[in-house]
Amino acid sequence: MLIEGAGGDWAFDEGPLADAMRDRLAALMVLVERRTNATVLGTTGDREQLLGWRFDRELSGRIPVAA
Repeated sequence: MLIEGAGGDWAFDEGPLADAMRDRLAALMVLVERRTNATVLGTTGDREQLLGWRFDRELSGRIPVAA
């Protein structure tokens, strides 16, 4: 799962916002796996870390916009 714009320290931050984000992410990962039978390998904060990886499908929380 790619978490764009979250900053590099969200996984280690002990503040309430980062804590809530980790809880929400864990629930989302479980839902994705259960509903799609996909395997969620982990998280990343930068698309550059995914170079060379191949994905069958990419999902986004963004609303599609007509060209």
